[in-house]
Amino acid sequence: MKKNFLFNALCAMVACAGLAACEKDENPSGNGGNDGGGTDTPSEYTLIANPLSLSFGWNSTSPQTITVTTNAPAFTVGEHPSWYTAVASGNTVVVTPTENDGEARSHELTISAEGAAPVKIRISQDEKGEIHSSLQGSEYIVWQLDASSTSYLGTKVILSLAENATNKFFYIWPNGDSLIADESASGANFYGNMDGYMALKVGSVGWSGGGYVFSTNEGAVEDELTPAMEKIMADGGKDWYFHAAVKGTPNEGSNFLLDTKAGGTAYEVRWDAKGITESEWVEIEIPMTDIIGAGWTGFATDTNNLCIRSSGKAGVRVHYDAVFIYKK
Repeated sequence: MKKNFLFNALCAMVACAGLAACEKDENPSGNGGNDGGGTDTPSEYTLIANPLSLSFGWNSTSPQTITVTTNAPAFTVGEHPSWYTAVASGNTVVVTPTENDGEARSHELTISAEGAAPVKIRISQDEKGEIHSSLQGSEYIVWQLDASSTSYLGTKVILSLAENATNKFFYIWPNGDSLIADESASGANFYGNMDGYMALKVGSVGWSGGGYVFSTNEGAVEDELTPAMEKIMADGGKDWYFHAAVKGTPNEGSNFLLDTKAGGTAYEVRWDAKGITESEWVEIEIPMTDIIGAGWTGFATDTNNLCIRSSGKAGVRVHYDAVFIYKK
């Protein structure tokens, strides 16, 4: 039996959420202290915002949301600098930054409601960094990539094969237990930010493995996979590359397997051959011309495409990030 597990990427930074409120209403009956009982208006209003801080990568343009809870008739959003927008909608404030081209920046955004203590939200963004060469391609087919980098690529991502619990799945064999979340994982991802990465470790069933599947059997799902494969195969893979970053326990046989259509040859990427360590990310980049030349004929729908395998030794670390095929 296969069991589908949607893993949360683990990273060193724990996102913090906080609450801020005005003083407790001393008149919980809500009659405003009017002995005549002629009003239901509270004498004081409350205003709560969560979280109290938002942090963005320097090249992130993806929005983050603040949830506002208040019993006041309305709340307002204070002035803010031009490097981000803050738009109130219903009980939320959506904050969207622009890409940073200079030093780190921060600002306190004030949310107010008449009769309640205002709440200040710290908005911050990292200083400008360099764009890694692997993020300067023209087209991408992605399994694992952090949110900031995905946002930076935008429409260059022609196909995401990341699990979405609808028609793209990551099955861990045999019953979702041969690989489990490595909750001790820490540190930045391959691109040096804290957006997270896939951190697994071997379970206790005596072997380990899992595979990503693109399913066209889930209702009326368009086959996006076949056209993407045709693009890669059209010129024998010229200018296309398989890219990944890995770290984990060495000498335990961890590897990627690029599965293939019937009649083709699956292609194995052995992590130990790339010098895997537990402390540093190791970048892997293989020309698709080499992979196709070895007999790989492309992924098929409704079966495994990218597989992750390791040993049967419980606790072996299997961490990966920035896994995609891209065209330079």
